[in-house]
Amino acid sequence: MYSNLPNLTLAFHGCDETTFKKVLYQHEQLLPSNNSYDWLGNGIYFWENSLARAEEWERV
Repeated sequence: MYSNLPNLTLAFHGCDETTFKKVLYQHEQLLPSNNSYDWLGNGIYFWENSLARAEEWERV
């Protein structure tokens, strides 16, 4: 679905519905992760062109 848009990168963030609504409707900031198990280091993670991966990550 996303491969037909070569000049556009879609990024998906895995979060629960409460966080989604706070960011979208109340303009709250996403908070960087700072866990010892963060395999890419501290930060806010997005999955490029993969809604399924973001949804999977949210369930972890």
